[in-house]
Amino acid sequence: MQEPTLLQTLQFAPRRSNHYARWAPIYLEPLVGSGERLCIAVAVVDSQRSIVYPVPSIERLTCVYGQHAAALVNASNLALGSIQRHLSKNGINFLSDWSRPMEGVEVGAIREGAGENLEDVARTALMQCASLAIHLSEESESQDPEAKAAESSGRLESMVKDIVIAARPELARFFGVSFKVSEKARPAYIGFAGHQLVANFGILVPGKLSPLVNNAKAKLWDLKQLKSGAMDGFFTTDSIMDFELLLHRPYNNDPSYSERQINALNAAALELEEEADKVDVRCRPMHSTSEIAKFVLSKEAA
Repeated sequence: MQEPTLLQTLQFAPRRSNHYARWAPIYLEPLVGSGERLCIAVAVVDSQRSIVYPVPSIERLTCVYGQHAAALVNASNLALGSIQRHLSKNGINFLSDWSRPMEGVEVGAIREGAGENLEDVARTALMQCASLAIHLSEESESQDPEAKAAESSGRLESMVKDIVIAARPELARFFGVSFKVSEKARPAYIGFAGHQLVANFGILVPGKLSPLVNNAKAKLWDLKQLKSGAMDGFFTTDSIMDFELLLHRPYNNDPSYSERQINALNAAALELEEEADKVDVRCRPMHSTSEIAKFVLSKEAA
């Protein structure tokens, strides 16, 4: 039997749809007043929390709108940030009272959905109403494995960030930090660099594991460089900091995957843990974006 592709394991694995939520599409008019609409995100709420889940890589609109794409991206970011704040405070039923920061943004009808968790409901909802999300998913099929691995870990970081800053907006500035060991060296990227925790985010799902493992190893080495003092003075705090690779992976008893797939995944996870030991960085396996976000919040609460 042919193993699933990375895209399939991320988006189309068999679902355990026992998590219910309500959601609404968010539309943007490229030309205000024209009536033409692009779905740029979905707002999703369950009994405990809310998220605004955007179309990934919306900056690729440049290929359609050229120099005007930057204005559309900026308008999208402004609108979605405003919606997230309103949603966190008032809930989805009060989106009709949301005060728009600009013309051309509209909230669609509230609907109901189910999935494995809130993020899964959001992904499914986005695929139902956003042609951009569908086209970008199709486009990603042509990407090379290393690029798809980087995109997957980037999406994980984005989802974790959404949860964290919904609880503590002031932590937004700690996500997505880059540095250089020397002027000629490649920039190293750190997913989160806070007061107590320095972390990168990796992902393992059954399928083609080598690109995911290589991507995670690169993130371990970037953490090692920073921890070793290669960037002396990068941190302004004297407190003891933890350097960790937060690794998203399925449970061993996940019924979505075969025993052979789980065994391969466990071997990959062990390889990363051994690599982490070599560079004196911790590799911490975790099983959901919410678990990772709660860990980041708990560390920064210290």
